[in-house]
Amino acid sequence: MKTSRNWNLFILLCLVLGSAFRLIWVQDMEYKGDEAWWYSKSQVIGRTEPIPMRGLISASGVDNPGMSLWIMAALAQGFALDTPTSLVRTIQVGAILALAVLFLFARHRLTGADQLQWYWGGALASVNFTAVLFSRKLWPVELLPVFSIFFLMAWWQRRNFWGSLLWGLLGALLGQIQMSGFFYAAALFLWSALFDRKAVRWPAWVFGSAMGALPLIPWLAYIAAGESGQRGIDWNFHAPPISEYFGYAWHFARYVRDWFEYALGTSWVSSIGNYEAEFARYPIVGGYETYGVFAARTLLLTAFAYIGGQLGYATCLSLYQSYRHRTHVGWPKLLPSTQTPQTVFLIQSGLVGMGLLFTLGHMLNPYLPAGFWVHRHYLIVAFPLPFVCLANLALRDSKYGEKLLLGMWCAQVVVTAAFLYYIHVNCGAPGADYDVAFGCQPGL
Repeated sequence: MKTSRNWNLFILLCLVLGSAFRLIWVQDMEYKGDEAWWYSKSQVIGRTEPIPMRGLISASGVDNPGMSLWIMAALAQGFALDTPTSLVRTIQVGAILALAVLFLFARHRLTGADQLQWYWGGALASVNFTAVLFSRKLWPVELLPVFSIFFLMAWWQRRNFWGSLLWGLLGALLGQIQMSGFFYAAALFLWSALFDRKAVRWPAWVFGSAMGALPLIPWLAYIAAGESGQRGIDWNFHAPPISEYFGYAWHFARYVRDWFEYALGTSWVSSIGNYEAEFARYPIVGGYETYGVFAARTLLLTAFAYIGGQLGYATCLSLYQSYRHRTHVGWPKLLPSTQTPQTVFLIQSGLVGMGLLFTLGHMLNPYLPAGFWVHRHYLIVAFPLPFVCLANLALRDSKYGEKLLLGMWCAQVVVTAAFLYYIHVNCGAPGADYDVAFGCQPGL
């Protein structure tokens, strides 16, 4: 994309396609037990049921903070949304709004390499299969991208009072919508405190964090009380055997894999299960199987392998040259610093910082009130960093970087469009995780 005009047209195309992918065939939405529960609660909270202090139980076995329910009820009742499809429409619109804000931020606040990486990150996020799949679900987690993009924008302005205050405030709210937000906010806080603390107005950050944490007080009391069904906190810590550290390393590696699989949009197996081979033959044009999905996935994985190979080669070459010339690469130089580009700093905090915190949570499993495991949808809170990260790695190749990204963008368009069509003509993926689409369920 050599000119501003080309980028303006491409961004417009991304927003049009991203909006169409999220809004089309709303009756095809996923609708299982969790979605039905969220919808029913959104209709009765504050009407026939009291406002709860806690939300739906999480996969870790601990109830989520109550804000997740408050937001859903506020949307439903504030805008008179009395059907599941009308409620999911607001979530879809929120996802589109997050994309628009991303592009506006990149256009008006970023320059040079940062701007190019965020432009491409937004382009990939617009048509990414996983992002589209999640944004069509009736759950509060997909409201996170709107908060997350403003959270990052506030961090970007952390040198002034209002930037630091809003960064602290939004960071405290993210985890109350979905608990992965606590890890995300903590990762960026620790990264900034360790490697760029002089750039932050810390009193403003503390004040904003304290304000955002006020609604969290009842939930913290619930955790401290250790109600029935929780193990309570075990303070008898002991060093794990050496063999367990391999499991912790695998847990971190799994997180990194999920990060890049999310950015590539190649994670449809869990949604369609045993229909994967059938889906690989889509799209069907004029009755003929094109195998476009298979070709698109092959292109995505090949492009990613090329990017990884280039990065590995450059790293090995740098290490070899350091050894050959007997130059010492000090440990501090491998860590982020005030000279680290801000986009790279954010990517490191999400990919490395949050990954390490998730791994730490897994290590502390035996001592926590409930079990802990990382799920792919936890990465929704990191919007748009996985996509910006992929763009950052590709653009290190000055000759082919943008061509690779454009190819991956086209491949993701094919996959996402084919998936939506597959779900539409087959009423979902019965028996798989997606199961029967909402509009095909009897009695709905």
